[in-house]
Amino acid sequence: MKSKLVFLLPSFEEGGVEKVTINLAYGLKGKGYDVEFVVFKKQGAFLSDVEKDFNIQELNVNRSSESIFKLVTYFKQHKPDIFFSAKHYINTNVLIAKILSRTKTKIIVAGHGMFFKRTGLLPFLMKVT
Repeated sequence: MKSKLVFLLPSFEEGGVEKVTINLAYGLKGKGYDVEFVVFKKQGAFLSDVEKDFNIQELNVNRSSESIFKLVTYFKQHKPDIFFSAKHYINTNVLIAKILSRTKTKIIVAGHGMFFKRTGLLPFLMKVT
């Protein structure tokens, strides 16, 4: 079986990052990868399109800062091969959770549609994970 790939989104509300992420997930699933979503809240306009085709894990948090320890638990229990995060305000928490989980999950972070500074905590965490 091919690698287990997981995409993190806050929800399935309409937005550019959400639509691009969903399209990417469908493309990878079509190539035989095991793909699932992790969301803060299982809600939004795109939910009905996605829930029939993908496994969706809900963290049931309202804020990104509440997600760190739930992501640690997710990494330990589900052991994804690759975990994608594409929202700049979530990426730091994903990288912290990965370090705390001590798993071998590979993390891919992106910051679509944002200005990316090469200083601060996020670039440091990207180097050490």
